[in-house]
Amino acid sequence: MTVIDFGPDRIRVVPATKDAWTALARVMATHDYRIRTTDTDSYNCRAITGGTGKSLHSYGIALDVNWKTNPFKNTPNRVRPRFSSKRTQEGRGADVRDGAVDTDMTERMIEDVRAITTVDGKTVFVWGGDWRSIKDAMHFQIDLTPAELGEGIEWRTVKGDGGPVAHSLFVREGDVGDTVEYYQRKLARLSPTSPGRIDGEFGPKTAASVSAFQKSRTPKVDEGASGNWIGPWTMSELDAAEAELAAP
Repeated sequence: MTVIDFGPDRIRVVPATKDAWTALARVMATHDYRIRTTDTDSYNCRAITGGTGKSLHSYGIALDVNWKTNPFKNTPNRVRPRFSSKRTQEGRGADVRDGAVDTDMTERMIEDVRAITTVDGKTVFVWGGDWRSIKDAMHFQIDLTPAELGEGIEWRTVKGDGGPVAHSLFVREGDVGDTVEYYQRKLARLSPTSPGRIDGEFGPKTAASVSAFQKSRTPKVDEGASGNWIGPWTMSELDAAEAELAAP
């Protein structure tokens, strides 16, 4: 097994599968889908849910993502997964908790996951939300032999810009989505200036809040920009400030 980055998380997987998981993380990042480290896991030597055989998690070729909002369900009379129409991940998660849908993932994101192939056109991932008698929307598994996976990922089938990267390093003014909303919530707790409405839109008030937070920490800002983007340094400082706030 080897340990790799998966968005903000670190997961244990079979070395040959590293590029596949990177491709999955990139699709999720492109759709502003936040991976929670508290309920995401890969390698786990255990039996399958509801059975006695070894789970694919025991072999490092399966991953469960955000299981609190993508629960395992028995669905003997339902074939298709139910998706929420809510714009934010938080809103979709509320629909899951209400029992109205099966997942907080969007249908478009899952379509992009299904589209990931090897250079020879073989589909890389099976999603547990597509199963008929159960729905296991948290679950992604690699359904290829080592030789097939060894052909390499066809990166043109992976939604996003550039090469194989795990997640975006910047959130900029004008961006919209769950990632922006995530940082707005942090800024509301940690910045001297409010980001305004928590709506997932990186507008002037959010930029002013970012700038105020940056200045409250040190004069340094990301790549010389002031307030109009959140990059690696600001992300790190937000995490540090949150840890300081939580300390006894």
